[in-house]
This record gives sequence, C-alpha cells and structure tokens, in this order.
Amino acid sequence: VSTEAVLTEASHLLARVPTGPQACCDFFLGGGAVLVPSSLLSLRRCRELVDTYRDLPMDYTDATLVTLAEELDTSRILTTDRRDFSLYRIQGRRKFRIEPTLPSPKRRSRSRRS
Repeated sequence: VSTEAVLTEASHLLARVPTGPQACCDFFLGGGAVLVPSSLLSLRRCRELVDTYRDLPMDYTDATLVTLAEELDTSRILTTDRRDFSLYRIQGRRKFRIEPTLPSPKRRSRSRRS
C-alpha cells in the first residue's frame, strides 16, 4: 500500500528518466501497490506530524506514510529514506521496521604487530 503523495514524489524524482513518470503510474496500475486516498482525518494527522517533526523537517509525503502506518497498525515500511524513518515514531512511540534490511557493516580486524 502507498499514498498518492508517494506516486507524485516518485514521478517527480524520475522525471529525467525516459518514461520514468509513466513507469511509476504503470507500477500502480499493474497492481504493484494499492493507492490509499487521503481523508480529511488523515490530512489532519499529517498536519500534526509535520508540526511535530518540523525540526527535521518532515515533508508531506513522509507524513502520509506515517499516517498510513498508524491507520493500518503496521511498523513495516519500504523506503530509501532510512535516516528520517529511523527517527519517526508510529503514534509517537513505536519505531519503524525499515525494509529492505541492510547487512551490518563488517568490522575491520586490527592486525597486531609483533
């Protein structure tokens, strides 16, 4: 599931790629994800979230995703925006489980000199 704001942002980010915006639409039209329309209630919640996270700042697209996670009672999110979504909280408390999970960085072993 996703929001129309995500479709808009993805289309914008892919605008310089030939047929990028069309591919975004085709993804949704082909059933890649379901678009959940905003309601007045969800818009109010987005407004609250943008205000709460104004120091980051949180954009409207991210606010729609946090709101949708709250409405669906899920903590899983597929995003490349790991930095911000590691700071956002679902209903002010619960952390997101960000997908895809990344492997932990390997520590370099120190070589000891004799």
